[in-house]
Amino acid sequence: MKKLLLLLIVGILFASCKCFYYTTPVVVKKEFTYKYDGKETGIDSLLNIKGYYVVNYYETNNKNDTILRSNTLLFFKDGTFTYNICNYTCHNRCNENIPVFFNDIYQDDSLGIANDFYENRIWGRYLIFGDTVKVQSIIRPVLYSSDPSWHGLEIWYKVIDINSLEEIFAKPIGVREYEKTHYYNSRENRSTTQPVGSFHPTTVLPSSNGWIKSKKWFWENKTDWRNYKKSLKNNREKKR
Repeated sequence: MKKLLLLLIVGILFASCKCFYYTTPVVVKKEFTYKYDGKETGIDSLLNIKGYYVVNYYETNNKNDTILRSNTLLFFKDGTFTYNICNYTCHNRCNENIPVFFNDIYQDDSLGIANDFYENRIWGRYLIFGDTVKVQSIIRPVLYSSDPSWHGLEIWYKVIDINSLEEIFAKPIGVREYEKTHYYNSRENRSTTQPVGSFHPTTVLPSSNGWIKSKKWFWENKTDWRNYKKSLKNNREKKR
């Protein structure tokens, strides 16, 4: 009887964790204002998007050592965006060779690499304002990780030329005040030089069908969201 009760408690806790993982908090949805409309943005007239960008910056740790950090960015024609591509489950394969990693996604091999990419925790939407690309990205939690919370970022990138951009502004969204303070304090450890992103071409790119497109709150028009969900279902059935 005790074993049965213990299994029941474990099952309830596991279900609660899964529910939290898939349920977007209201404050995150409320502060995400760059709703998706599915239209092409014309970004390819401003930036080269036949590849990805690597943004480098220097950070000082508590031992006063300067460390080089890098993040990868990928913009899509339809206004979607993914950040920190080489993340968690796909980290090693991705860092070894991103173009090869993209080719593996395109081939959708049996190792589940495609799913690793589309389930990458950071996806979002960008808007273009003159020579500035403004991004709102949502960072969802990873099960059993040290960062179990939903939150978001708004980052502005100034276009330097067709193959480079510069981060000029960043703020957290969908978080509490003490979390905002923690975020700004952590950024004080960065170099005073603004992070600059450089372009890296690839012959093959994955699609923009990240997990965020399955969320109704991401879409400007709910009918478009329903049509998208139907198209995904039809495509899955065709592959069977």
